[in-house]
Amino acid sequence: MSAPRRVRVGVLGAGTWARAAHLPGFARDARCELVAIADPKKELAEEVAREFGIPHVYDSHEALIARADLDLVDVCTPSATHFALSWAALDAGKHVLCEKPVAYDFRDTRRAAALARSKGLKTKLGFTFRYAPAMRYFRKLVTDGFVGT
Repeated sequence: MSAPRRVRVGVLGAGTWARAAHLPGFARDARCELVAIADPKKELAEEVAREFGIPHVYDSHEALIARADLDLVDVCTPSATHFALSWAALDAGKHVLCEKPVAYDFRDTRRAAALARSKGLKTKLGFTFRYAPAMRYFRKLVTDGFVGT
C-alpha cells in the first residue's frame, strides 16, 4: 500500500501569525507539504521560507494562487484582505484555510461558502483555540457533567 498523497500548501502572509502558528503546524504534519509562500514584503517571505524549508517565494498572492500544483491556500494576512484573497483562491479551485474573520459582512462569508460548495471545495476558519489542549479538556469536563452545561 502506497503512502497517501500529501496536501500541497501555499501560504499567503509571512507575519507573526503564519510564522508562530500556521507554518509550524504544517511543517510538523507529515500529511502536508509546504510548497510556496507569498507576502508583499518579499524579504520577509524569503526569511520565513528559509526557516521552514519552503521552496517557492512570491511577493504577490496572484502568483501563488496561480500555481496548478497547490491543493490548499492558507490565508494568514491582515483581516481586511481575508475575503478577497479567500475568494481568489476558491475561484482558482483551491481549498482554503482562512484566519478570522473571513469578511466584515456575514453575507460575503456566505457567498464564499456558496462558491466553495459549488466547486466541491473545503474551507476552514482558523478558530485554532478550539483544538488547544486546555479547551479540549474543558469540553470534556462539560461533556462529563463535572462543570457547566
